[in-house]
Formats: sequence, structure tokens, C-alpha cells
Amino acid sequence: MVRILLSLTNGPAALRSHLNTNEMFNDPGRFQSVIDAIAAAHADAFAINLEALATAAKNKLAGLAPGPDPYRDDLEELRKRLLQTLEPPQPAAK
Repeated sequence: MVRILLSLTNGPAALRSHLNTNEMFNDPGRFQSVIDAIAAAHADAFAINLEALATAAKNKLAGLAPGPDPYRDDLEELRKRLLQTLEPPQPAAK
């Protein structure tokens, strides 16, 4: 769905309006698929948004109690995916 949205003329603007902490913190597990689609589309235009979300996730994780917690696990995985999406692509090995 996100890839289709990105292909539309006003799609990136519509998607950008949903790249916020309220939606991210509401369901970090579901939000991972949004980040994966942005990464697959190589949508570099969202880098600033993704950096802000990664920072917000880090801050939220710092305030959560350590230990097993599905929400914490999803948020940690989301932060990992955000950081991976922000990394420059590695050249293919020869």
C-alpha cells in the first residue's frame, strides 16, 4: 500500500502526514511495515522524518522499564529498521 501511495503524485505528501510519533507509538509493530516500504522504495525524501522518528523511539525506549515486553520489543525493532533505512546503500560485493 505504501509503495502504491509513493507512486502517486500527492502520495509522498500524504504519507509524510502519517510519519509522526502518535502513529508510531500507537502500534510500532505495524509501523515497521511502513518503514520497510519506504526503504524498499529508496525514498530518500523522508530522511529528515525518519531521523526524527528514530530519535523519538530512542527517547521513548529510555523511559520504558527494561525487561521482556512486546511493545518494547516492537519499538526496538522499529528503531533498528529506521536506522537501517537511513544508512547509505552498500555497494554490491564483487
